[in-house]
Amino acid sequence: MSDVVRDGASRKLVWGADASGRYRAREYFEGLRREERAKFEALFRRLADTGEIKDKTKFVKEPAGIYCFKWHSKRIACFFDGQEVVLIDGFGKKTNKSKRSRRRLETAARLRAEYLKGK
Repeated sequence: MSDVVRDGASRKLVWGADASGRYRAREYFEGLRREERAKFEALFRRLADTGEIKDKTKFVKEPAGIYCFKWHSKRIACFFDGQEVVLIDGFGKKTNKSKRSRRRLETAARLRAEYLKGK
């Protein structure tokens, strides 16, 4: 299950639902301040239109096929499914080594597996 965020020349970004139908990334995104949402929207537009984000401080590969859009300590986890980019979870990240951050990335990886299995 998914809902389109942005359909660009190179890629389509979609909100991905978990097994219960909850759109975790969208819920997180909608809870951000308007200025924070605008920063993420610019990154979404760039990826949809060009197919890549070269700035590794704004878009980073994480373990288990997960990527994260980054804006300061805010993260929106996603993965590639063909030409689609599925935004699956959102969270705040304090440090690179925090247990909470690792758990959130593990959750994103589990949500990715569930999403792909449900297709």
